[in-house]
This record gives sequence, C-alpha cells and structure tokens, in this order.
Amino acid sequence: MVSESAKKAISEIRSLNFGIIDCHHHFWDNTDWRRTNSRLAYLPLEKYGRKPLAKPLPPPRPDQKTFGWQSMSAQDIDKSLVQMERTYGSHQPMMMNYLLTDLYDDLDEGNIPLDGTVYVECGWKESDQAGETRWVQTNASDRTMRVGAGIVSHSDMLKDPKYVKAELLRHAQNPSFRGIRYQLAKRKADPETMKHPTFLSNFATLNEMHLCFDLMCHQYQLKDAAELARNFPNVTIVLDHLACPVMAGKNKSVVDEWVEGMKALASNPNVYAKLSGLMPVLGTEFHKREFTDAGPTAEEISHSILGVLVKHCVEIFGPDRCCFASNFPVDKCSARYPELLSAYWIICKRMGLDNRQMKAIFRDNSVKAYKLVMPEGVTPKL
Repeated sequence: MVSESAKKAISEIRSLNFGIIDCHHHFWDNTDWRRTNSRLAYLPLEKYGRKPLAKPLPPPRPDQKTFGWQSMSAQDIDKSLVQMERTYGSHQPMMMNYLLTDLYDDLDEGNIPLDGTVYVECGWKESDQAGETRWVQTNASDRTMRVGAGIVSHSDMLKDPKYVKAELLRHAQNPSFRGIRYQLAKRKADPETMKHPTFLSNFATLNEMHLCFDLMCHQYQLKDAAELARNFPNVTIVLDHLACPVMAGKNKSVVDEWVEGMKALASNPNVYAKLSGLMPVLGTEFHKREFTDAGPTAEEISHSILGVLVKHCVEIFGPDRCCFASNFPVDKCSARYPELLSAYWIICKRMGLDNRQMKAIFRDNSVKAYKLVMPEGVTPKL
C-alpha cells in the first residue's frame, strides 16, 4: 500500500511529464557463483535463527552439487549473516535475487515513470570483474537500453597499473560502461589510499580513458577526496550515498565534520553527489521492521536524519550537481521504492526548488554526470 504522501509526490513527478533516472541500483543473481556474496545461496536460514526468504531462490541448477557455505564453519556463517545485517539492515534483499523484473515490480508498485538507470557494481569475484559488466550489458538491460544506460564497474585501484588498464579496456568493450567504483568506505581501509602512488597512477588512467569514478567513502575521508578531485579536474567524480556519515543521526559532531568535508569536496566543479543511502550506518532504525511489513512512509523518512543530510547536500552542491539514486535493493532493507523516491522528492520540494531544479535532480544531472545516451524515440515508462 503506497502512502498518501508518496502518491502525491509521484503525481507531481508525472505532472511534469518526465521519467526519473535512478543513477545507482544493483542487480544480482545469487545462483551465479561469480558473485562473492553468492556463497550463502541456499543456506538453511532457519538453522541460523533467520526467517526464510520472502521470495525464495529458484531451484539450484542441475550441475550445482555443492554450495559455498558448505565449506564454511557455523561460526563463520553466522559472522557473515551478522555483518550483512549490521551493514545493510536485513539478510532478505541481499540474499534474494534482484533482476530486471524485480526493479520493474518496485517501480510499478507506485506507478513511477522511469527514463533510465545506472547500474553500479556489486561484488563479483576479482578474477572476472569485466564479466559483471558484460553480464549487465547482455542480460540485465531491457531492450531499449533504458535500464543500464550507464554501467559503473569495479577494478582494484591498488593493483598493478598495467593490469588495471587492461581490465578497463575489457570493461570498455561494453557500450554502456562509464567508469568504476572502488570501495574506500571499508572498516580497515588505509586512510592514505587516495594518496597512494599506485592508486593515483590508476586514477590517471581513468583520466586518459575519459572514465568517471564513483566515490564510496565516509565523512572523515572527504577532505582527501577533495584533494583528489582538485588534482584530476577532468575526471567526473560522483559521491555515493552522501559519504555514509557514520551514526550521523546520533552524533552531531559527525554531522559537523561531514558538512565541512562536503563543502571541501563541493568546491570542485567536477564532483556530483548522489542523494542516496538510507542505511543503518546513518543511525536510522527503519531496517528493524519485519521485511514484509509496509515500512516507513515517505513523510516519515523525510523527517529522519536522511532529510537533514539531503538538505545540507543540496545546499552545498547546489541542485545542478545532485542526483537521485535508490541504492536498490540495498535500501529496500529500510523502505519500499515508492516511499524512498517520494521522501527525496518531498525533502527537495520543502527547500523551495522549482520544477527545473527538481527535474535536474531526478533526471538531468544523471545524464550529465554519466554522459548517458538516451535512445531516440524512447519515451519514459509512464
């Protein structure tokens, strides 16, 4: 059931006669063993005190005789589940498949008009990074190329530059490939990673190949990111998930540090910011609902710490450098798609943004940031 506040927001989008562009979502097939997280596929969840998947996986392939978790200890399995729940909020969306039809189901729940999407990498094995790009280009895009109009893949920025360049060239064989994301928001990440000579050498290759970089970091890494952006003014950098300020909802000093870092980063005109990332790291508790329950309304989400962060972000970067992104199905742990999209819309409307600025955030800025080529003759999924 879609809330009245979400219905109103989506009605406003439709009245402006444009389709949204969701510039950050994932697809995964947990029966595909090229994904590192697929090792838990077909795990008997009840044995580990978890509810079974709301949407079970399809039967294993006939040639699949063993599963990754069978070689793990019970302690390691439980540790993996706890880490998954702590990071994302629930095991449910992370262990279910999420494919093209699932995305369309989430959009259709709210009658949401779609004009395009950007797929972002989600953890394939190191030996087959380019395989993920090829898989999305071949299997996960719809016929119009509206979904997956841009693909952000993965390459290890600390590997030998010759290896990385060869891998980037393999990625680039796919026409929707736009750039890479390298995870800097790790619990034990080297604080000097963005100054590492190998990282910088590989970043120079992104510059040479006219590729973008999705920046996934925490608030305490923003000033280093600002220096990186300043040193590579021709590389478009897109900040993921508002820089995931750790426990911002419970600690004002984190918000203060985050604001200063965001101002430093935004001083570089080559940086865009995604309005995304409703995850437990913010200190929210929306994920504590039963996954099959309705969850928070758009209005409730808009009054959470997410509303505070989004308002700051739009004020700091300006409405011409902010882009809507769902982070689905990860953020599905906390909210349904119509409510999440509408929450961002409500927050931005409260700021007094005009129709052009709203369209910029929810469509046009993503086209600019990722140089999306929208197919001629394709109308939004209205």
